[in-house]
Amino acid sequence: MAGGRGKRIASLDSSIPKPMFRLCGKPILEYQLQWLKKQEIDEVILVTGYLGHVIREYFGDGTGAAPAGGKTIGIPLKYINEESPLGTAGALYYLKDTMKEDFLLINGDIIFDIDLERFYKALTSGKKNEVLPEEFDFFGKLIGSWNIDYVDNSTSHVIKGEWHFSWVLEGMAVQDVIILPGFEYGTTLRVYNPDTHAWDVAYCYTGRIMRFEARKQDDIIVLTNIEDERRKWVFAKIEDERFHWQDVTVTEDGEWDVKFDLYARRI
Repeated sequence: MAGGRGKRIASLDSSIPKPMFRLCGKPILEYQLQWLKKQEIDEVILVTGYLGHVIREYFGDGTGAAPAGGKTIGIPLKYINEESPLGTAGALYYLKDTMKEDFLLINGDIIFDIDLERFYKALTSGKKNEVLPEEFDFFGKLIGSWNIDYVDNSTSHVIKGEWHFSWVLEGMAVQDVIILPGFEYGTTLRVYNPDTHAWDVAYCYTGRIMRFEARKQDDIIVLTNIEDERRKWVFAKIEDERFHWQDVTVTEDGEWDVKFDLYARRI
């Protein structure tokens, strides 16, 4: 993700996007691309935005000498231009028809040096960890990709989008990305807590993090907002090919006021 403007860094140099800020004479993004080559990555897609042409001119297509930088990174580079800032999860929407296999998402303005293979094995998992009891596997049926209809019950307005789930952290957690074009893009991490037999949940989108605790109540899964227990997210039904989710506010008389309904169908 290389579309950041860098408002604070702009006070030092407003002629470049944030990933092109130089450290020891070299852009941050160049450090990243050299690290990716070292990790034997064979293709990179750069999502650019603010002053994206500066990045294109410096690196070119990655295989030959670039027009501005004269650099040869040695990895084929492709570019997608972000017309307006959508945040990290929003930028993923541009890649939905391109990425069909596992991929690594990196913010283009950070520097690190880790063993990618070890990182990948620690982060991803193809299945539930055996330590996680079946009776508390609330979200296993969600693994995969879904088309969704997000319904605002106050206006009956429907937003069509996608929701993608996968096991992570050695099969002890489920992470997702939700894509609602023009409305919201976010990611949720759900981690099983063996001490409470509940799931600790954090939902993040641009500018905010919301925390929940998930427990099963009869046949439904209820995520209760840690800061405001009247706010709940509810998986009212999870089936093999569809599920139903609700955004609920509990009224003073204890009634559930359903603000939003979401209907999902497996892709």
